[in-house]
Amino acid sequence: MRGTSTRMGRRSVLKGIGTGALGTEAVALTGHGAVGTQRATSPSATETPVTLVSPDDDAPFNYPYFLYSPQSVTEKPRPILVEPNNTGSSTDDFSEHREAARDAIENGFPRGISDELGVPLLVPVFPRPESDPVSWRHYTHQLDTETMHISSGPLKRIDLQLIGMIEDAKGRLSGEVSDQVMMNGYSAAGKFVNRFTVLHPEMVTSVTAGGVNGMVTLPIAEDKGHTLNYQIGVADFESITGEPFDLEAFREVDQYIYMGAEDTNDTLPAGDAWSDEQREIARDVYGEDMQDDRFPYCESVYESGGASAEFRLYDGVGHTVTDEMYRDVVEFHNKHADIPNRDVQSPDRDTQTPDRDVDIIDLLNAFGVPTEAAFVGSIITLSGLSYLLHRTGDD
Repeated sequence: MRGTSTRMGRRSVLKGIGTGALGTEAVALTGHGAVGTQRATSPSATETPVTLVSPDDDAPFNYPYFLYSPQSVTEKPRPILVEPNNTGSSTDDFSEHREAARDAIENGFPRGISDELGVPLLVPVFPRPESDPVSWRHYTHQLDTETMHISSGPLKRIDLQLIGMIEDAKGRLSGEVSDQVMMNGYSAAGKFVNRFTVLHPEMVTSVTAGGVNGMVTLPIAEDKGHTLNYQIGVADFESITGEPFDLEAFREVDQYIYMGAEDTNDTLPAGDAWSDEQREIARDVYGEDMQDDRFPYCESVYESGGASAEFRLYDGVGHTVTDEMYRDVVEFHNKHADIPNRDVQSPDRDTQTPDRDVDIIDLLNAFGVPTEAAFVGSIITLSGLSYLLHRTGDD
């Protein structure tokens, strides 16, 4: 899947970031016994704690991040896996964002990837405010255009703040760490990692983005009679980032973009995800139907632009993460992220894909959990239920 062009060197992206005021304390954490923890918890999990890193006055980021590194016997460079936090709703209570990020790194989908592949995991704790310091129309967890146009305050250029977190984490991790990162995200976080990859392709070696409403940011400046500004395209890229879109570096990133064929979670009508002006352009450019119009259109644009991207629809699946999706994400990164072979596999997972598929909707019904409330709370943690049943063999 990889293209032939040379990767671009890292740009000087950390200039101009405000400093933080949230303190410098690092807090050691360990997994705890909720149902979803079984996906990630292993003997090594209690020996290798999760750490909460808060910014000091000189840090190039204004918010804390969680960092975890599984035990590894290899001395070869390993990429960091980055999973943006996704709370599911806007709130000015920062503790909700922090606990959702903690849950993802201790118990969820990304922790399973980290343990299986033996790579460090970083989860930022960016707020998704209701009114402070910005309004609810700034969908920070999607890295939308309103977020990218924040010109001052603690949420200015959170894409650069994330890069600052990554660089800080490299200095804290024992052993060699690769220059580039792996990225994974689903739903809003899937949008975030796709858009971050467009913004900073030189930082990313492989990215998996799921539940993206049929729409990804396009590596083109115009189409169908419209100028395509960010978050649709890259026409105004230089005015936002100070540099032109790097198509050659973008072509070098291995991308897996996926969603359920029965997914009905369309963000296009949402006032926090799209402005009125961009919504109409998006509808005209992408189309109405997520699976029949938008997804194949995006695939054709990526293909025409020479992107190393694979698009996949999963039959019979809605807005959820199935075990098949999980396995495909793990295998994609394992194949494309230049991960060194480990002499010892993580003991908490079978190396074989289970024989049967269990859908999260079925699991929610079995456990008596209301579907809507569950997904708003944490879609990532609920994916752990699927793994638990596979491990126990319980029907």
